[in-house]
Amino acid sequence: MTTTPNPTLTHPTMIEDFQRRERCAQILGSYEMLVWYSRHYNETLPQTRLRFQKEMIGMDPDDPRGIVWEDATEENVARVAEKGRREREGNKEREKEKEKGGGSKRKERGVAAK
Repeated sequence: MTTTPNPTLTHPTMIEDFQRRERCAQILGSYEMLVWYSRHYNETLPQTRLRFQKEMIGMDPDDPRGIVWEDATEENVARVAEKGRREREGNKEREKEKEKGGGSKRKERGVAAK
């Protein structure tokens, strides 16, 4: 079976882009190929998957800047860390109160346990 070339892909760079993206899609679709490339680049599987996803959408996979998401700024990271710390402290305080009380909610409300 022969395939006919896509008439919209006429410029050589368009053909190269199409082939590169097609190759990335094939690698992302094959776990074995992904493992081979992760070993080749000495990366973890998620890092390699991200590399080929970036390349497939037209980004430079080796660009160290990458995408800076809005929630990845230092201020937001610090705010989220502080919120998590406060939540952990609150959970510890609730645990201490439970230990001090020594009783269940049923006893506190005056309901006899069956």
